[in-house]
Amino acid sequence: GAPRASGAMPVADRLDQLADSVQLAREDCLELRQEASDLLEYSNAKLGRVTRYLGFLADRTRKLDQAALETETRITPLIHEKKRLFNDLLTLKGNVKVFCRSRPLFEDEGPSAVEFPDDFTIRVNTGDESLTNPKKDYEFDRVYGPHIGQG
Repeated sequence: GAPRASGAMPVADRLDQLADSVQLAREDCLELRQEASDLLEYSNAKLGRVTRYLGFLADRTRKLDQAALETETRITPLIHEKKRLFNDLLTLKGNVKVFCRSRPLFEDEGPSAVEFPDDFTIRVNTGDESLTNPKKDYEFDRVYGPHIGQG
């Protein structure tokens, strides 16, 4: 036969070594497949539990929505009745309307401590910085700010 290089492995030994490597790779592959299968089974079980719980929550939400709708249906006529009775009471006692009119500031009076957020509210700066909100709102039937003329 042909002369062998020194230190070269015989072909049969090399084939045995490759066969062992292939066998180890197959075993690793089977082990990984089993792990993947176990993880899939575990994930599906968890997903099933989560899906059932979401179904339970959706059902509970539907029931709460229905209860809220039924409550609103019962309360709405009562709110209208309360408003009607309150208006009747005001009419019987003599309905008093309260208006607020603010004149423009004179030049020597400095900055205003009053704001006019809308046609029904004045906001007064109390100057009390110890309060969370040093401004206090007062509501009226109508507010006429300094920008509204005498007419």
